[in-house]
Amino acid sequence: MSVAAIEPSRPRAFAQDLRHKIGDWSLAVGTGLATALILAILGIILFDVIPTGTEKLSFTFVFGNPEQGMTAGGIFPAIFGTVALVILMTIAVVPVGVATAVYLHEYADPNARLTRAVRIAVNNLAGVPSIVFGLFGLGFFIQFVGRGLDTVLFGGAKVLGQPALLWAALTMAVLTLPVVIVATEEALRAVPRELRAASAALGATQFQTVLHVVIPQAGPGILTGTMLAVSRGAMVTVIHDGGLGYAAVGFWALGLPCAALAILLWRLRS
Repeated sequence: MSVAAIEPSRPRAFAQDLRHKIGDWSLAVGTGLATALILAILGIILFDVIPTGTEKLSFTFVFGNPEQGMTAGGIFPAIFGTVALVILMTIAVVPVGVATAVYLHEYADPNARLTRAVRIAVNNLAGVPSIVFGLFGLGFFIQFVGRGLDTVLFGGAKVLGQPALLWAALTMAVLTLPVVIVATEEALRAVPRELRAASAALGATQFQTVLHVVIPQAGPGILTGTMLAVSRGAMVTVIHDGGLGYAAVGFWALGLPCAALAILLWRLRS
């Protein structure tokens, strides 16, 4: 190829490289501005909360019990209730969500009707309002499962068929299940196929490949999905299923109503 044929391509390559640099610079500037905006909003909120809230923050407020119909006193039962809800929700949702995502991505036929139906259901569940999940938990976990267990185990006495910490945690697990499944599938999709082929070439079975190669490589993405699910669950207060009462502090109180921090702070605020 002659030098004359190469020369015209240089301006085009230079222009393309310049466009790429401008695009990268624009994306970096836009991301920085968005981050600065979020931090500014957070700073404004803290600037409003800290001066007005410091004078009312005390040991009694943090570790005391609510009083006067939950409009005064402390918030410790609500802190415990919220933490317990999140922990139980995580224990319930992570194994099921990760196992479902692994099956859909590694084992299931992507063209099968059942696989497509499951994916459609997961995507639709991700957009369902939280109040619908609350009503589902009220009808299924409390009215059906709880009262059914009361009939079988306690002779019809109302023990499990009432709003309780356990039912609230299971309801939030159903609410956050789509987040875990979608995030885990994205993490599994990011693992190169070459690693699976190399593991199979060394004699590993598909289960061994998934357990010892794929899941460790996808671990950070799975952890990110779990954190997103936990953050979403922590922001949602399932009033119907958790109740709003003075729960005993301890995991032996799974069948008792639990106080929710978000609702309690709202009642104190009002």
